[in-house]
Amino acid sequence: AVFDTVALSAPQVANIVVVLFLAMSMFAVVGVSSFGATKFGTRLGTQANFSSYPMAMITLFQIMFGDEWHFIMDDCWISPPFCTSRFPDPVTGQLLSYGDCGSPASPIFFIMFILVCISTMLNLFVGMIINNFSFCSSKDSQGILKESHLEIFRTIWSEKFDPDGN
Repeated sequence: AVFDTVALSAPQVANIVVVLFLAMSMFAVVGVSSFGATKFGTRLGTQANFSSYPMAMITLFQIMFGDEWHFIMDDCWISPPFCTSRFPDPVTGQLLSYGDCGSPASPIFFIMFILVCISTMLNLFVGMIINNFSFCSSKDSQGILKESHLEIFRTIWSEKFDPDGN
């Protein structure tokens, strides 16, 4: 029943993985644009950051499995005076439009990610596996031929179709 469940689930798993990848990609792009230059903190650092799309995907993958996402959220929430809101241009000395501060929308971003990717997608995945397992189990239990069924068949066959026992 387990192998049948895996075989039956493969196309559905592929669909769920593609949708999960698309959702993570959208959050990665938003994360890079919102937290790409954020100052490293307690958990936000070389192992988890939003400095590039691949690193954002790795960070979101870590968050999806519960790896200290609340510390990453706090690090992305940093605000002045603990960060520089606008960097000076090294050539002209004028202030640039960005700095290494986070965003006050950090809790919204992370909670939405948790709700969409973890709660919805992973529960959908588990539900699909359980549904397919129950389908395979019920299909197996309906097709069992018992000894009593064979005895009834032999009796009816010998009475109607082979009364001489040839």
